Amino acid sequence: MIVISVVTAGLIALILLVIYRSLFTALLPLLVIGVSLAVGRGVLSALGEAGMPVSRFTIAFMTAILLGAGTDYSAFLISRYHEQRRQDVSADLAVINATATIGRVILASAATVAFAFLAMVLCKAERFWRAGPSVRDSRLRRSRGHRDIVPSGIGAGRQTAALANPKPTAHAATGTGSPWP
Repeated sequence: MIVISVVTAGLIALILLVIYRSLFTALLPLLVIGVSLAVGRGVLSALGEAGMPVSRFTIAFMTAILLGAGTDYSAFLISRYHEQRRQDVSADLAVINATATIGRVILASAATVAFAFLAMVLCKAERFWRAGPSVRDSRLRRSRGHRDIVPSGIGAGRQTAALANPKPTAHAATGTGSPWP
């Protein structure tokens, strides 16, 4: 399972490097995802100690969800920050605006996903109904982390050239009017 997580993180890093063309900006979501996985596994461990059934499937399922949702939520925040910076909004105000607008979207999305996981208790397959509540609890706690940690990382890194001056989009750089060169 660790090999799959490492390979997936490597692929996510490669995709983010291609998209953002900045090492710091590409690594920020991976840092947040790493923290989320560590905390999420701790939450699952605590739930297991409290008597909730936690299996290897539950851990694998939670890892996949955190990798996907963490990348998604981080990309939302970074994209909104870059959008604000391209409109000549100051770095500090861009972080605040990005968090204020996308933060609500992230929490709403996390709530929707949490309800879907809670609905898994109605599943007839034991592996799913046991995993649902555990993954839901872990996901809810980490969505707040994404909403808070990514803006902190942006705030800490806003002085770097990568975040202070986002690279132009491909269509702006090529003048083609298309997102692809």
